[in-house]
Amino acid sequence: MLKFHPQHCWVRPAGGEAEIGLSAYAREKLGEILYIDLPLEGDELIQGDELGELESTKTMAPLIAPISGTVVAVNIELEDNIQWLNDSPQDRGWLCRMQPSRSSEMKKLLLEQEYLKKIKD
Repeated sequence: MLKFHPQHCWVRPAGGEAEIGLSAYAREKLGEILYIDLPLEGDELIQGDELGELESTKTMAPLIAPISGTVVAVNIELEDNIQWLNDSPQDRGWLCRMQPSRSSEMKKLLLEQEYLKKIKD
């Protein structure tokens, strides 16, 4: 089940890791994504840190880490297949996988309905 951070990234827990991606809502608001700068494997991030950056037809925008932890895998195929992020931001367009370091953060993330309500208020 996807959980969301108010800064528009989702988290999909999987075993001891968490897959991270951009919300479909944010992707829609940003317009077509043209370029993405992803974190490096081994990067240590704190929730709220910039984990990367993207460029769309409308703007440049930072990607904010929804949880703290270590980046254990990066979807490097996105660099050559950016359309995956445009077409499937909550599936094939995942950004990275992290080993969470603070389990309490996962409990504070929002369900999709809560996320959409919070950002529209």
